[in-house]
Amino acid sequence: MRYVALLRGINVGGNNMIKMETLRATFESLGFENVKSYINSGNLAFDAVKTDDLKLSKRSTTPSSKILSLISQ
Repeated sequence: MRYVALLRGINVGGNNMIKMETLRATFESLGFENVKSYINSGNLAFDAVKTDDLKLSKRSTTPSSKILSLISQ
């Protein structure tokens, strides 16, 4: 099933800059497939096995600590 993650506050106004390649790789490391980013916005589309929305939400927020560490670099 195809999903979209809309991540707020990434690459806005030159702050919290994250390379989209790194963000995609982070989601791929969590087992999501066919991860695509939309421009440089932090918005991602990805494939995952159809699952309970709450479980998917928890799984997709797992990279938060990884993303925060990327921002601070």
